[in-house]
Amino acid sequence: MIWQLTALSLTAFGAILFYLSNKNQRFFSQPINRFWRYLAFSCWALALLAWLQYLVISAAILIWLISIMAIQIIVPLLSLTKPTKV
Repeated sequence: MIWQLTALSLTAFGAILFYLSNKNQRFFSQPINRFWRYLAFSCWALALLAWLQYLVISAAILIWLISIMAIQIIVPLLSLTKPTKV
């Protein structure tokens, strides 16, 4: 259970950092520094290692990729809840 929470939180943290370092992000007026994108990749690599501790290789890679895809879909949708200036 602890490996699942660790892997999922690292994946979510990596996805948020990856999105915020993109030039098309909508949360800030300017994207964050490119250094944070490398930290996002590092978080994803650590998340894969955490999934590998919990599951067999094929299942770990599948869950890792699906969680990255799902969170990468959810994070930009969260920007729609931000109030816009009229």
